[in-house]
Amino acid sequence: MEYIRGLGFRSHMNRLRLHYLLRQNGFYSRIHAYEYLLGFKGSIIGIMVVDPTTNIATLYTHVKLESQVVNRLRECIRAVGGRDLMLKSVGVYFSEPKRDTKDLDTTE
Repeated sequence: MEYIRGLGFRSHMNRLRLHYLLRQNGFYSRIHAYEYLLGFKGSIIGIMVVDPTTNIATLYTHVKLESQVVNRLRECIRAVGGRDLMLKSVGVYFSEPKRDTKDLDTTE
């Protein structure tokens, strides 16, 4: 599958090609429109969003990535006409769900 020159991420074929390149390079990839759920070595590393107007991919990640992993991602992006990869660090917070104790009261 070859990418369509000049269209970058506007082309569905180029985005699909990126999905296959990521998988060939050892990443877990699940695609939905312009978003990719990415994993590496058995762990989710983040969400990558590709922008069809700028042809730049942004990876929102909660982990520190080795430079070899970032370079491998950049190579895949450039192979389909993308310009570059931006990394954005995000925090992950877990909290217990709040329960309405009024609904649990059975003494009425």
